[in-house]
Amino acid sequence: MHRECFHRYVHTKVIKRMEAARVRGPKPTSARKLLLPLSLGVSSLALLQILDVYFDGQRKRTGRADVELHVLFVDLNYGRDNDSKQPLERVRALFPFHTYYVRELLPLSETSSASLTRPGVGEAVLGNAQSATSDTTIHDILSSLPSATSQADMLEKMLLLNIVRAAQEIHCESILWGDTTTRLSEKILAETAKGRGFALPWLVNDGESPYGPRFCFPLRDLLRKEVSAYVRLTQPALGNLVERSPVAQNRVSSRNVTIDGIMQDYFESVEDNYPSIVTNVTRTVGKLEPPSASSRTSSCTTCGLPYDHGQPGLLDWAGNQETRYSNDGAELTPGTCYGCTRTLLQRQQRAEKALINT
Repeated sequence: MHRECFHRYVHTKVIKRMEAARVRGPKPTSARKLLLPLSLGVSSLALLQILDVYFDGQRKRTGRADVELHVLFVDLNYGRDNDSKQPLERVRALFPFHTYYVRELLPLSETSSASLTRPGVGEAVLGNAQSATSDTTIHDILSSLPSATSQADMLEKMLLLNIVRAAQEIHCESILWGDTTTRLSEKILAETAKGRGFALPWLVNDGESPYGPRFCFPLRDLLRKEVSAYVRLTQPALGNLVERSPVAQNRVSSRNVTIDGIMQDYFESVEDNYPSIVTNVTRTVGKLEPPSASSRTSSCTTCGLPYDHGQPGLLDWAGNQETRYSNDGAELTPGTCYGCTRTLLQRQQRAEKALINT
């Protein structure tokens, strides 16, 4: 009985959030297409299971579901031989009524060249020198960044733009992110620390996104520990399908500690005894509204986020304007947001130091 009540509690939270995120307007003549990025983590697996139950109920009541769920798995092993797709096949066998896609992770320049609405996204990072399908391209880019934080940040932006591109190609109206309120709180503080506080209304709130497809966070009213408990208790069992991502595996060494990892450790410790702190962070940012269209004068050439072109530039330790460089050593035109500028500056400074040492 307790298990049934808990399942009802979790399902109700998610379905209410799905209804709140529905696009209002005339009833569509065909099924709405929604994209669910699947990382094989606890949250995305739980979201897939909950939506599968929900849409299956619709089919039984009306003979059809008004939504087509497309499930996307992006391989973060950069094309190396591995068995990461085997768990996905088991997921497909459990939930066969949806469409599944597997993509290799593409670098930023490739995700922007074909379909992103803002041309030039990723050019500040990759330029046009290397093949988009090269296995070494992503490794070269990540290894050229000087810190674990900058590497994790760039990988996260690659993943985001890969998912957005897939949603555009499939013509999905929304992307359903499996972020719990715990994960959203982590992202809020981490993105603020990395210089992207201006983008929080787009990155963590339901609604329009600067990339085209709407963003929806159906698990935003649930803590990570609640979703983890749901996965343990649900039938069919999902626990044996949970995989640790390469990003999470990098956190076992103190040398690889990142801002995101620090935030994750903090909120994991806080949500056990002080869950209200976690929810207050997300609810506070949920009240923020994105800037008006008239103030979106530029789009970052790395992450694609709009920002105010006239915002102050970076200052060095003496209070002077810092010079910004592209990956070929040329001075950057004003085209990167504050967060990406910091990453690119660190990369250029590392290259300059290596050149001096030689």
